[in-house]
Amino acid sequence: MMNFLVKYLATAALLAAAVWFGIPMLKTQLENADKQPLATTSATVAPRAAEPRRPDTGLQTSDSELRTPDSAETVPQTPVPSPAPQTASASAQTIVETPAPTPAPTPVKTGPVYNWGVLAEETQAYTEEGKPRVKLPAGTVIEKTGERDSSSGRLLVCRVLNNRRWERGFMVKASSAVMFDCPYEEAPKDARTKITRYFTLKGFIATRTATLREELVKRNPYFSAYQKAAKEYNEFKDRAKELTAQRDAAQGAARSQLASQLERMKSEEVQLRAAFEKAEAPYKKWKTEHGDGVMDIMNDEQIGQWNDEIDELHQDVSDYIPDL
Repeated sequence: MMNFLVKYLATAALLAAAVWFGIPMLKTQLENADKQPLATTSATVAPRAAEPRRPDTGLQTSDSELRTPDSAETVPQTPVPSPAPQTASASAQTIVETPAPTPAPTPVKTGPVYNWGVLAEETQAYTEEGKPRVKLPAGTVIEKTGERDSSSGRLLVCRVLNNRRWERGFMVKASSAVMFDCPYEEAPKDARTKITRYFTLKGFIATRTATLREELVKRNPYFSAYQKAAKEYNEFKDRAKELTAQRDAAQGAARSQLASQLERMKSEEVQLRAAFEKAEAPYKKWKTEHGDGVMDIMNDEQIGQWNDEIDELHQDVSDYIPDL
């Protein structure tokens, strides 16, 4: 019992001493703590060195490869000096950006500009060497590539639109074409369509008219004899014209020989002329009595339909061709 009392009193004395001396010390520490700023963390975490950008390989990366120091479970409690940044390799540190492709420049039209036109009538076309090539119908579209002068007038060197494709190497008389001051592709489509249709119809009517007149002539019972006599007489005159030109260019004996030949041909000319006039008389008489086919042409149904369509187009076409 005595021992218990001694221990109790000793313990009480120690507690009283601790309270007596500890409270002033704790008060002083609390006052000093109020005067110092509080740290945001218990330890200084060193900044992480900049890592080079991982190139995207397209492969899936595991979770362990994606862990960074920020996701570590234990944070050091003591200050750690910042490590010096490590020098990354040039291939990893430098990211070369591929420049955006430069758009291609808008193509600029270069080269010659060909004015387009349309043939107003059936026209004989020639090669660029001047040889007959083909007859082109009215309404044919052309583009002029050049010009030339000839004994028969000005010629247009041109290309011809055939089945939506251009064919080169043609020459036509300038008087047979109606020209415009722009290339074909730049002209309004409606204008091109109406203009070409207008002259195409004109060509149809001209061809149809010639056919009807020929049929009427053939109905003349004196036509065959007249045609034969006219052919023989015309051929003779052409031959005499050629020999006359040769005689005028010749000299000496050659000139005398050609002159004698032309002299002998005079009697033949008299006979051929008489035969022609004899065949021509009844032919002309029948033609006068039965007409020259004008009424047949005026009453032709097909020509009438084409003329109606031309009348409808005339106003629009005349806007582009004032002197139509």
